[in-house]
Amino acid sequence: MNLQTISEALLKIKESKSQAERKFEAEIKAVTENNQEIKELDNLLKQIGAKTALTAITGNQAALDALKNKALLLTAKKADLLKAAGAPAYPDYSCKKCNDSGYIEGEICECVKTEAKRIALQRVFGSDLSNGATFDNFSLKYYPEDKDESGYSPKKVMTTTLKISKEFAAKFPEGKNLLFIGGCGLGKTHLSLAIAAELASNGYDVIYGSAQNLLQKAVRDSMDWSSDGSFTDHLLSADLLVMDDLGTEFGTTASNSVLYNIIDTRLQRGLSTIINTNVEFEDLEKKYDPRIASRLIGNYTARYFLGNDIRQIKAEY
Repeated sequence: MNLQTISEALLKIKESKSQAERKFEAEIKAVTENNQEIKELDNLLKQIGAKTALTAITGNQAALDALKNKALLLTAKKADLLKAAGAPAYPDYSCKKCNDSGYIEGEICECVKTEAKRIALQRVFGSDLSNGATFDNFSLKYYPEDKDESGYSPKKVMTTTLKISKEFAAKFPEGKNLLFIGGCGLGKTHLSLAIAAELASNGYDVIYGSAQNLLQKAVRDSMDWSSDGSFTDHLLSADLLVMDDLGTEFGTTASNSVLYNIIDTRLQRGLSTIINTNVEFEDLEKKYDPRIASRLIGNYTARYFLGNDIRQIKAEY
């Protein structure tokens, strides 16, 4: 997890601490204002506090101890009265381990790490995060065991693809590029989301989006004279870029040029890219510039997604 995300998480936790303490103080104040006995105790405690300060100057230890004992008794009585009136004993901190301080014995608390992961995921996926897609909930039960017309068992193929995806995330940035090919509803988006979410949670700079949206923004970025080019720069420099649904975008000369630049530049820089597409290998050269197709075919580990549309299968249950 990078330092910037940890710092943001710490600020969020401290905000939570302040909110809890403000709420606690407001609840205590509300109870105190409506309880004359507690008010009187508060006045007595203030008086004892003033006397304690003066007595400390005189050096009369016996008198000082007596005042401190009296203050303890009155404080305990006040606590009992507050409890009887329904006031909370402590602020309602979100994290009971560190009381929203963010640290336990000088070490970062788990609540900070959890918040940092949430921030990292939201930065990549937005408010809906990664739609809950993880490796653990990628179910192989929807893939048939028997061989299909391709001569392969979908379940065996997808078992291997799941393993490759996990290894890609575990060994990142050693793994390079993945090309997920297959029809709709076969799990391409699920696995790419799972990879992106895990790497974002571990502090890597991840960009995730549909090919159509990413290319449209990049084209506008390149054609707008007032743009500083920061969006395109980010596409070219992020640790991981995931482009979903390549082939569904409206192809133009400009978008193809931008796509080539993204793929080629990231290859030259040794940065990883994952591309999901419905376009078969043999159709890549028909749809795209041969330079794009050759780079996808020659520099990406291709995995075919086999089986039946999982969305339709789930809808039948």
